[in-house]
Amino acid sequence: MSSTRKRETPLPPPLADFLGRSTRAFLITLRRDGSPTIHPMTGLFAGDHLAFNTYRKSAKARNVERDARAAAVVVNGYGAPRVEAVLLKGSARFDAATEFRAAGVQAAEAAPRVSGSISGRVADRIKTGKRVIIALEPDEVRFVGDHPSASAPDAAPGGPSPVGGSGV
Repeated sequence: MSSTRKRETPLPPPLADFLGRSTRAFLITLRRDGSPTIHPMTGLFAGDHLAFNTYRKSAKARNVERDARAAAVVVNGYGAPRVEAVLLKGSARFDAATEFRAAGVQAAEAAPRVSGSISGRVADRIKTGKRVIIALEPDEVRFVGDHPSASAPDAAPGGPSPVGGSGV
């Protein structure tokens, strides 16, 4: 199952459901020399984009500031007996923290647990600008591999393949 994303076009339910319940993500940004680098993170799906929070001076934030092209792979949690994944490709931007909090409420059950003191410090650092929210706005979203939902009626013949993209 694939989906070329336009802001006004919602994701098909199997993709949106997977992203809504899965928070283990790997953000892929480009270094100064153009080579890709991968950052393991917690990603929260906010309806039309994937949100991450990080320090403003981190390598990933500097990479996004320099080159907005980005991707992410979201997998189905920790210790799952069968790994399932969704690939998102698009552009990243800095975002308002209110959208991240809204996404966090939706994904609270799936997210790794942290103490109240840690989440309070993160919130304070977002308010002061020490931490930022990176929003990945996907142009392409698809299941990776032989995901069970890839055989849905609107999937591409022969399994999952990108629509509007060149593949992985």
